[in-house]
Amino acid sequence: TSNSKPVIYLDKKVMGAHSVSFDQESSIYQLADFVQERASAPFFLFVDNMTSKFGNNYRLLRRLLEEKGVSLQTAEYNLDHKIDFADIDSQRKLVRDCAEKLARSGQMPDMLICSNDCFAGMLQVELQKYGIQAGSADQPGVIPLVGYDDIPYVPEAGLFTTFRSDIPALSDAAVRMMNGLLDNPVSYKQHIQIETEM
Repeated sequence: TSNSKPVIYLDKKVMGAHSVSFDQESSIYQLADFVQERASAPFFLFVDNMTSKFGNNYRLLRRLLEEKGVSLQTAEYNLDHKIDFADIDSQRKLVRDCAEKLARSGQMPDMLICSNDCFAGMLQVELQKYGIQAGSADQPGVIPLVGYDDIPYVPEAGLFTTFRSDIPALSDAAVRMMNGLLDNPVSYKQHIQIETEM
């Protein structure tokens, strides 16, 4: 109606609505290239408990690596969604169990990838208990570790590779879109994607 105001969804592309979100897909393509260049036996720790983004990123990365001929070892946890995002103690137990299995396997993968930085930081800390160093790429004796979203959830964790989502850029794009729509309403739905930085 003529009195209605535009609604803009943040951090999610919604069909039939105005939205501003991060470009998840291009970042996973970038991650697949990074893995192909640096790893022949990568490992993915997938803990599904927060958002559909985790699953979408995981499936896309697996498909891209299959196309590149790179075999991806995986450990999948919480597929029944019994542990929610607020249950940090249960999440830590899952990651602790994963770290123990990796340490006892006798042969570590040459890259570790996690569904987000929270789990990457937890895995890094747990592996240290077994004398296994995981972190920034290109350090001798350190297994490259990759997370996602640049989340400072694990204060004791060290440096590792991540994808930074620029929240101020997302907010700025949403405000600019809102101002434009208030000045000049349009019939089509606009969508802005913000690049993530690796």
